[in-house]
Amino acid sequence: MTAPSTIELQLFGPPTLRRTDTNETVKIRPQLKSALAIIVLEGTNLTISDERLIERLWWAEKSNAKGSLNGLIDHIRALFEQLDPGVEHVRRKDLMVSLIGISVDTREFDIARNLKEYERALQIAGRGPLIDGLRSNRAESFDWIERARRRYGAHVDWCYQEIAASLAKRVGGGEHDLSSLIEIVDRRERSAVDYDLIDEIPGIRTELDQLRELAKATPLILSPPPPASAQSEPMANKQVLNRLLVSRLGSGLSLRVDPDHVDSTHRYTRVVRHDLLDYPSGDFYSLRRLCGVNVSPKPSAGLVYAESSEARITFEQTEIRAYDTTSRKRLVVEPLLPGDVPLYQHGFRILFPRAIAPNDEFDITYAIRLPGELAVLSPVEEIMSIALVRWLHGVEQLEFKLCLNFEPSNVCGEFLADDGELAQLDHTPSLEPYSPEEWYERDLDIPWSSEPHLISFTVDQPKAPLYAIRYRVA
Repeated sequence: MTAPSTIELQLFGPPTLRRTDTNETVKIRPQLKSALAIIVLEGTNLTISDERLIERLWWAEKSNAKGSLNGLIDHIRALFEQLDPGVEHVRRKDLMVSLIGISVDTREFDIARNLKEYERALQIAGRGPLIDGLRSNRAESFDWIERARRRYGAHVDWCYQEIAASLAKRVGGGEHDLSSLIEIVDRRERSAVDYDLIDEIPGIRTELDQLRELAKATPLILSPPPPASAQSEPMANKQVLNRLLVSRLGSGLSLRVDPDHVDSTHRYTRVVRHDLLDYPSGDFYSLRRLCGVNVSPKPSAGLVYAESSEARITFEQTEIRAYDTTSRKRLVVEPLLPGDVPLYQHGFRILFPRAIAPNDEFDITYAIRLPGELAVLSPVEEIMSIALVRWLHGVEQLEFKLCLNFEPSNVCGEFLADDGELAQLDHTPSLEPYSPEEWYERDLDIPWSSEPHLISFTVDQPKAPLYAIRYRVA
C-alpha cells in the first residue's frame, strides 16, 4: 500500500522524521539518520542499491554487513510505523532499498530552485546546516557528507546570486552581488541619495530587508566558497548571457552551471551535437554523441548531463533515449529531479552498460525531443548553441550540426569571446542537403516536410565556453 506524503524527512538541520498533519516527530538513532540521508543524497529517486548502502555504512566491516543491513531496514520500517501505522514507506526488492510515499526537504529545495522560487528554496535551507550533527572519523566512508554539504552550499549561493541579480536590475542595473545590495540597504539610513533611489521602486526596500533576513537565517556552514566548477561562468559573460536569456532562454540557461550538472569524472574526446528542426512539426529533436575516458581514480557508473527548454516541461515529456553507440544497447536514463514536475532545466544521469574503470573509454548516444519548442523561434533569424562549461576536463573535438527543413539564406558559426560577446569563427560552416549517415540519425525517422539541409562545423581543442550556429530563415 502506498501512502500520500503525510511523512516528511527533513535533512536541513538535524535529520528529522515528521508527520505533517500532526507535526509529530520521532527520535532517530545516529546510524538510522545516516542511512536515511544516504538513501536520499546518494541514491536516485529515493532508491539505492544494497551494495552502495553497505559501502557507505560498513565499508571497513563488510563481512557481516548483509545481516546488519537486514536489521537496519527493520529498524527504519519500525521508525515509519511509529508515525504512520500500517502504511508501507520502506520497500526492499531486487537488492534495492526505496523510500516511498514521503516528501524530503532537499528535494523540495531542488524543485524550488529549478522553478526559480529562490526565496522559498532559501527558507527551506534556513532550517539549519545540512544533516547537522552527523560526524565520523571514518573519512573514507563519510566523505559523502562533505560532498553533499559542498553541493548544497553552492546551491544556496546560487539562489542568493539569482535574487541579488534580479533586485540589482530593478534597483538600477549594474553588477551587484548580494553583499553590495545589503550594503545599499544599510547605507540608505545615511544617504538620502540611496534612500531615494530605493524608494523610487515600490517594494524594493522591503524585498532587500527580507533578503538580508534570509542571509542571516541561513547558516554560514551551508554556504562555503563555491568549488571551481561553480565559478566557471566568467563574469565577462554577463552581457551575452543576459542577451541570450532575453532572445533564447535555453541558450542562456545552458551557460549557468548548476553544480549538480558538472562532470568532473570524464574527459571528452569527441562531442557531437546534432539538432534537427522541422518547423511545421513544432517539435525540437536533438542528438548527442559523447565519447570520452574516465580520468578519475575510481570506477564510473555513468555520466551527468542537462538540457534546457524554452518552456516548462516535464522530464517525461522529453522522451530521452540513450544507447551504447557500438552495441546499440539501450541505456538507463535517470532524472535528477522528479520526472513529472514541469521545469526549465532537465538534469539526468545516463548509466553505462557496466561501470568503466579509470582510463577506460566510453561512446554513448542519446536523443531528446522537446515538444512545441519551435513555436517560440524567430521567423527571421535564429541561433542554436552548445555550452561546454559543464565538462571540467575539457573537450578535444566538437562537432556541431544543425539540420533544417529549408535552405537558410545565410549561416555563420560563432563562439563566446573573452570580452563576453559572440564572435565569428575563422571558417564558415558547411551547408549541404542532408542525408542521415549514422544509425542513430536514421533511427529518429523524422518525416521531413521538405528537403532538409545540414549546417555543420568542427572545432579541434575548443577553448570557448559556448559555440553557436546563427542562420537566417529567409
